[in-house]
Amino acid sequence: LLTGNFSVARRLFKDLSNAASSETSFIWLSALEKIGQAEAALSIDAARALPESAANLRMAISALRSFRNLSELMSGENVSIDFQVTFLELRISFLDLMTGTRQLTREMKLIGFGPKKFTRPHLHLNNMIKLVDSIGRRYLRLCNEHGLFICQQSRSVLRTLSALCAFFGKALRLVFFNSLAEAPADKATRVNCRTTAVPKGDSSQPVTQLMKQLDSFALKDMDQTVDAKIRAATMLEIMDGVLKAPVPVPRSLTLTKQIPRASLKLMWDPEQHGYTDKLEVSINTSISFLASGIVPASLLKRAQIPFNIILLWYTLTPKAKSKSENKGNAEDGQLEMKPASHRMLKPPPLATSLSSSGTFFLKADTEILLEEGRYSLDFRLGCRDLRGGEWELPLNGTLDDFSFKVVQ
Repeated sequence: LLTGNFSVARRLFKDLSNAASSETSFIWLSALEKIGQAEAALSIDAARALPESAANLRMAISALRSFRNLSELMSGENVSIDFQVTFLELRISFLDLMTGTRQLTREMKLIGFGPKKFTRPHLHLNNMIKLVDSIGRRYLRLCNEHGLFICQQSRSVLRTLSALCAFFGKALRLVFFNSLAEAPADKATRVNCRTTAVPKGDSSQPVTQLMKQLDSFALKDMDQTVDAKIRAATMLEIMDGVLKAPVPVPRSLTLTKQIPRASLKLMWDPEQHGYTDKLEVSINTSISFLASGIVPASLLKRAQIPFNIILLWYTLTPKAKSKSENKGNAEDGQLEMKPASHRMLKPPPLATSLSSSGTFFLKADTEILLEEGRYSLDFRLGCRDLRGGEWELPLNGTLDDFSFKVVQ
């Protein structure tokens, strides 16, 4: 799988599964066989194998979940397959996106122009562009969530696949140039998409070399002066080339080690807000909170890169008022509170040192709140390694809901 020889990998996993000594081993090897079968079909038949490959990857996900449930039932130990399932789901989403894009492109090649505005195909086109950008961000998010515990090769693969999504989004915007909206933001996007930034250190991947070659001679001079049928034919060739190129597979796809989890406790600062469950603050003030927790020694041992700085990200999100609350206020004769503007605040992360025993403590203030309304605070725990990289840390359980009200 790691070298791109998917047909050979499929045969090997099939032979190994037939000689498996336990049911869990058989299910695990069967899942890897389905992955090899899916990618082998794409490397041979390209777009014609899209339905078959997507179905095989879905069967691989089902096999992985069966493997987890059976392993926990037989051994009593938790088996983590979050990385494998998320990676395969992103791959399936990309293949489904290629299927829909191919249909639109074939239609454009047949009739000689792209989807007209205010039509269903045009809506599908806009959604496809948003989807490919979202898949690229989710690859980076997966790298950020698991990057501390996976090898360098796996991190490189995730960055490469994110760059592949950026390249595909660029191709979509250039091929369907005349069909996209003429908003200023879209014009700026088309200008910026002329240069697709591939992360450094990923140039050894074959798909990265293919992207550079296609960008230099297929997309470099593509604009509205090129005939629509030529652009459509070029896009079909690009998709076949991308599908036939061996997709990079992370080494961590074949590992199911359980990742230890850190603990995080949060509370409002009692010196400023007192001990209360329903917090109300005045406008033009900030919120103070305390954060503490423990990073177990097993997590520090599993980390591929040492770290001694703990990071805490928080997101301040306006919340819409529920109908029951509005009805209750009306019955009490209270004025209805105006909802805060729907704008999330994502300030830089807060940092504190990690003690030798694995504990940490942090006291922080949010930004000054300038609008009345209801807000919620969402938190993510992370770390900064010795090289300056920032990663997320897994947490035990879910955090309590931190909501408050801003009044005049």
